[in-house]
Amino acid sequence: MTTSATPGTGPTENSMRRALKRARDGVALDVDEAAVLLQARGTALDDLTASAARVRDVGLQAAG
Repeated sequence: MTTSATPGTGPTENSMRRALKRARDGVALDVDEAAVLLQARGTALDDLTASAARVRDVGLQAAG
């Protein structure tokens, strides 16, 4: 998967949107999606941290 139109410019909006949706849905991410999410800023970062918190909380509940 190509994550940016031009090397060094960061991920495309589409690749960020897709990776955030997969994180939000609790789907396993591949290496390219994880690399895209490492560049999340602003509202994308807020979305990512909210998704991470939900995944963490589900894991804690499952562990007892």
